[in-house]
Parts: sequence; structure tokens; C-alpha cells
Amino acid sequence: TPTGEDLRRHTDHEDFYARNPSTDGRRIVYHAGADLYVYDPALDRAEKVEVDYRSPRVQRNRKFSPAITYLDGARLNPVGNALAVTTRGKAFTFFNHEGPVIQLGQRDGVRYRLPDFLNDDERIVMVDDANGEEELVIFSTDLAKPPQRLSGLDIGRPVALKVSPTEDKVAISNHRQELLIVDLNSGELTRVDRSEWRPIAGMDWSPDGRWLAYGLGVGLNATEIRLYRLPETQEAPHNETSTQTQTQDQGGNISSPVDSFTSQWPNPIAVTRPILHDVAPSFDPDGNYLYFLSYREFNPVYDNLHFDLGFPWGIRPYLILLRRDLPNPFLPWPEMEAGSEEEESEAEDKEETENGEEEESEEEGEEEEEEGEDEALDDAEDVDEDEEIDEEHTSIWMHSHSKHALKHRQLDQTTPEPQPEHLLAALQEQGRRVVPSETKKQKPPARRKPQPVIIDLEGIERRVLAFPVEDGRYGQIMGAPGRALFTVYDLHGALDEEQSWNHEDNESGVLRAWIFKDYKSETIAENVSNFDLSRNRKKLLYFSGKRLRVISATEKAPSDSGPGRRSGWIDLSRIKVSVSPPSEWEQMYREAWRLQRDHFWTEDMAEVDWRAVYERYRPLLERISTRSEFSDLVWEMQGELGTSHAYEFGGDYRPSPHYSQGMLGADFVWDAEAGGYRIENIIEGDPWDPKATSPLAAPGVDVREGDILLAINGQRLDENTSPAHLLVNQANQEVLLTLAPRPASMNPASNAANEKQQAAKNQKSEKMELRYVVVKTLASDSEARYRAWVEANRRRVHEATGGRIGYVHIPDMGPSGYAEFHRGFLAEVMREGLIVDVRYNSGGHVSQLILE
Repeated sequence: TPTGEDLRRHTDHEDFYARNPSTDGRRIVYHAGADLYVYDPALDRAEKVEVDYRSPRVQRNRKFSPAITYLDGARLNPVGNALAVTTRGKAFTFFNHEGPVIQLGQRDGVRYRLPDFLNDDERIVMVDDANGEEELVIFSTDLAKPPQRLSGLDIGRPVALKVSPTEDKVAISNHRQELLIVDLNSGELTRVDRSEWRPIAGMDWSPDGRWLAYGLGVGLNATEIRLYRLPETQEAPHNETSTQTQTQDQGGNISSPVDSFTSQWPNPIAVTRPILHDVAPSFDPDGNYLYFLSYREFNPVYDNLHFDLGFPWGIRPYLILLRRDLPNPFLPWPEMEAGSEEEESEAEDKEETENGEEEESEEEGEEEEEEGEDEALDDAEDVDEDEEIDEEHTSIWMHSHSKHALKHRQLDQTTPEPQPEHLLAALQEQGRRVVPSETKKQKPPARRKPQPVIIDLEGIERRVLAFPVEDGRYGQIMGAPGRALFTVYDLHGALDEEQSWNHEDNESGVLRAWIFKDYKSETIAENVSNFDLSRNRKKLLYFSGKRLRVISATEKAPSDSGPGRRSGWIDLSRIKVSVSPPSEWEQMYREAWRLQRDHFWTEDMAEVDWRAVYERYRPLLERISTRSEFSDLVWEMQGELGTSHAYEFGGDYRPSPHYSQGMLGADFVWDAEAGGYRIENIIEGDPWDPKATSPLAAPGVDVREGDILLAINGQRLDENTSPAHLLVNQANQEVLLTLAPRPASMNPASNAANEKQQAAKNQKSEKMELRYVVVKTLASDSEARYRAWVEANRRRVHEATGGRIGYVHIPDMGPSGYAEFHRGFLAEVMREGLIVDVRYNSGGHVSQLILE
């Protein structure tokens, strides 16, 4: 009944909900699943409507997407002259500035994440969901080789991945707040640690690959830096510069004093004593320091509006001295004069004696190694013509597409065109033809083993030093040769920009470097959201808005703005992202279901058979024609959980025409007698804020309630053409308003003395003098109307209580609601009582702050 009595159920769909009912007064039409139904109350029966709808379904057609719009990952190769990126779930690899862009993996239907090069520069490891669950997969830059998949490993949903600098191992942090190490050769998985409190707060390998540093939450407000030492699988690398000696046990196994020393300590072991949170550890390339960021700076700032103190900065970069014999790097030391030639000669002889044959091997390969790594970097890819190519240690992909090969390759016109699957192998063979025969016979220099990182664990937590920089809001820290790089962000108000709830732009800051030899910091680049380094720490990759750049890690960013080798900006338009919407929707549906399974607040999924829900809704994918229909499907699937805050938003919707509505912040009523629209109510909010009050109430604008609006921008209004019609696509624009002459009764200049004279004048001018006013429209008048509504409620409360009771309204529990609460509370708190109005509150996260 209309009063809500006698409630009965009329449909019995067991699979899908009845949705969006509409009626013509006799029957009710609705849809369930992907079908339409009509319910007839007279017959108490619902019938399915068969629709023979023949549509081209153009939104299912293949299309292309800009790479930067959905770029979610980018990594440099070990020497920094090539990139692996993922955008819109697809993986690509290419040289920084020239050459083709190679897509890795399946073309459609699979999402690839977290790509990173292995140390041989010929393989790239990443995460994909080709088999329904996320797994590690290794692709070769030789496209003829099949990918290597590590199936059956319980890695969870990885959120970060980092390759060891010395072995085929990766460290992974996942959604279960675990830290894992996976041996890519054996498939062995090691669970290093897990936090009960929060995700792993950054991780980094030591230069020798024997240590893994990471941040682990150990309490509600505590995160510490820990070190995990990998077990020795072979003889430990010899430290050429250390005076430590090796010993041999009864079994003949060789060990060093540092090995036996560290074995006495827990593994993993905490190396900081946090005040609050120690995060983002990063090793110095030389293995002397471990950098990290720490929330331990308590420098309160007085609030400027009421008595309160806060900590808007709180962070500073720190370092740990890994050995007890290292001096404080922030204290300047006097430059010592060089010794005598004899002393220098003795020192050189001693060094040669200690290094022995290994140094001779290094000297023979020094020039070749420098050219193979340093000269291959982006800003120095012009390789000398007589440079030798290291065939065994240069990837097939590099042979095929490097500038050296393209410059010198002698193409044989009689050679048949290679098939695509053998393209890289054919290009490799062509590249070999330009290598002199004597070069082929030479054995390439052996890869130099990294120096072992010696860590004195005793008392390490007391060897923590703060960088001599101001506390601030720091984002990342990483070590490069002779310097530490870190990002710092300026303070800004939460309402400085009109940020929507799904605003995706990253905050941009300044990239700075602490130069150890100069004992000072300097700015490297501005407008940086995040950054990374190549594995040799010589190249710097950073994101700047929707741009990507690669520059030297030890120099300031060039001033050039266009893409190219000189500026370092990457031309991302080279990446052509082909999209098959049906395949993409299939993958997205599977991933959305998986994300709910892995992150839902209760393990039993609120007693919902979540697998059955997946199977029930999956067939509807074939009937989806648009991206918005896919969103509706995901909403319905997640709705089966019956829980709040389970959303689906964003997405590549086909853009619709958008014509922003201009507004005047007033109410209008058609006045047939006057032939125009009478201004009934001018919204007066905050007069100092042009967005929060009507432009008709602005200073110098002679418009009042009761005036008649005749035209806008010269276009006449009528009963069927309202002001809103003529203000379409006129938001934030200056417009010309034409108003009827104002009657004498509305003119404040009239008085009893000249009433007759003024009346005669007005009677004559009303027929011929129109008034013109120029105002700037609003894009929305909601702020003005809200302010007027709040002030009207406050006046009503004051009048009803004789000023004894105050009034505060809280529109939401976000930054705007927090600001509105303080605006009202601080002005009304002196009254005897207070009405706190939370009607129409849209929710948020600052409730506890307001209660405080």
C-alpha cells in the first residue's frame, strides 16, 4: 500500500537482483542480470522481454591508449640505457631514446606488473596473472626463447619487487605484509619476516647481495630498520681492501672472521631503535652506510587560528655507519698534503702485491668494461667505431638495436627477410658480422665480483647520524656515488586545490642531493613525484607529472625541455598501447574478484561463497557492450558481499560532451507581465570569496532582488528560454546581463521632496532606458548556497535561544568538514550550549580529530 503496509514479495529471481524498476501505472519494468522483465500486478507474474537488438557494439572494438595515462611502473636496466615499463597492464622494453619498442608477454588479457631487469641484462622478471593467480615470470629479450614461469609459489599479491645485484634472486613484499626472497633458478621461496602492524616499509639489497635491509612495523606507532643476511651458498667473496683474514675449519670450509662474528647475532636483526617510524632503507653503493628516513623530529608549530600545536614536518634523512672504524662523514676533515714519491711508490707496490693477478685481469678489461657500461649510458651512446663488442655479456636485444650496430651493420641485400619470431636472432647475426675476427677470439673480461659489505653489528644502533638538513616532509632516499638523493615536499593546505576523492595526480616535490665531498646539499630537479636508480647507481630515473626522465645520477638535471638524449626526457609516444576491451574486461573482472578475496576484512568473506559469486556473474561479460556496463557488473558482484566501502570507480569511459553550466547564484521566476525573469533570491555567502557568494552581490554590481532580467549576452529570454539555457557552457565566464529599468519605488534616491519630479522622470525613462551589468559566472553555486543555509540556521538558533546556544554544522568528515567545524566551533564555543548538526554529512576519516 502507499503507506508501506502489506509488504509482499512479487518476484523470485534466485541468481540476480531486481533493479531499476519503473512503471507506467499498470505494470512494472525492471532488469535482473542482463535481461529486462515486466511484472503485471494484475496477473502477479513477471515475464522476460526478448529484445532483438542488433548493435555494432563499437566500444568492444580494438583501440589505442596513451602510454603515460596508465603508466604504473618503470625500471632502468643495470647500466641505465634501457627501460622496462608497464602501462595499462602491458609490459614494454626499449632503449631510452632510439630503437623499436618491444612488447613482452601476451598482447591482451593479462596484467603485467613490477618489471625489473636481471643482472645479465637479457632477462626481465615481473608479475603476471596469466593463469588466474599472480606468479613470477621471466621474459628473455630474445623473443625466440619462451618465458620461464615460477608456478606454485605462494607469493600473495606482490606490492614491491627488487632484484639482487649479484644473483638471480628477488625480494618481494606483499599484501600480507610479508617479506619474501625467491631464488629464480631453484624456485625456492624464503619467508624472511612479517609485520603484524603494517606493510613492509621499503627494502634494499646491499651491493654484494648478501644483506637485505627493510623497514618492519613492530608496534602501533613504531617501525624499525632490520637487516637479513642471506646464507652463504659458496665461498664468500674476498675483500681486497680489508685486513680481515680467512680461516679454515676442520671440515675444510673457508670462512672469515666477519662471517663467524655475524653468525652469533639474530637473523634478521634490528639495527635501529625507532622513536616512531624508520622507513625506506637504502645502501650506499660503496657499502659504508645504510640510509633511511626517520619520523623522530619533534619540532612543533603553533597553530595560527587557535591554541594548538602540531608537527607538520617530523622527518629527516639519517644514515647508519656500517663499520665501527668509519668516521662521521658530515664532519669536514682537513685536506692532507700528498706524501713523498717514495711513499707513494711503496703504497702502490703494496697494493699491487695484495691484489695480485686479479688486478691485472681488471686492468686488461678496464677500458672495455667502462665502454660497455658507462659509454652505453643515454647521454653517451655514441660508441667509438673501433670499440669491441662483448658478445657474451651484451644482450641479444642490445646487439640488435644499439646505435653501434645500426651504424656499422653491413646489410646483405640477398639475405631473405627474417620471420618475426626469429627477428632478434637474425639481427644478432647481422651485428656479429661487423665485429673483427680477432675480437671474436678474445675472451671477454670476467665480471668483477663486488666487494663484500662488512657490517659490525655490535653497537650498530648507536651509530646513527642525522643528515645536516632541515626536518621536513621527505619521500624517498637512495644512495648514488658520492652522494645521497632524497625527495622533499613543501607543505600545502588540504583545500589548496579542488581535489576530488579519486584525484590520482602524485604530489610533486624537489629532488635534492647531499654531496659528501662538499659537505652540502643541492637541488637536482624540481617537480619530482618519485625516482629510481639503475643498478650500477649511475643513472637516475624520475617521474615529473606525466613525464619520465633519465639523467646522470651525479649531475643536475639539464634545462632542456624536449625529449631526447640531451635533455633525458623519454618520448613515451613511442609506446603504442593496443587495447582489446573484451579481453581487458575479462582480466579486470578476475582481478577485482581476487582483490576482494585477498583484502576483505574477514577471511570467511562474511560467509559468502565468493567463488560461486565469481562463476555466477562471469557469463555476463559476454553481454557487456560498454565500459560503464562493466562498472555496473563489478558493483553488482561486490554488492553480494553486503558490506560498505566496497567501491568501483575510475576507468576508461568514453568521454561524453561536457558543457559546464554557468550560474548566477540566484533564483529566478518568470514574470509574464514584465516580460522577463524576476530575481527572487540573491544568494549571499562569504562576500570575500567569489566562489562562495553570488556574483550579483559583488561590490559595484547594481542588481537587487526584484529586478527583471531580460537578456544574457544579447539573447532575449522568454517563458521557454530560461537563464540556465543561455548560461550553458558559460561557467567562469564574463557575461552581459540586460535588466529592465527599475521602478521608482525601488530607487532609494526618491524622497518626499522630489517624489513627483522623480516619478515623472522614471515614467519616461522606463520605456527607453535598459540597464546593463557585466558579471563573472560561477561554475557551481553550491558553496554559496551552503554558506547561506548555515548562516540562516545559526541566526535561527540564536534568535530562538536569546543567544545562549550556538550552532555548528559539519558537512563531511574530510578536510572541508574539519575546516567548517573549526570555523563554527571557535566562534560559538563561548556560548552556554552548542548544537552540532551532522545532517547530510557525507562521511570521511577525521571523526576522532573532531571528538578530541
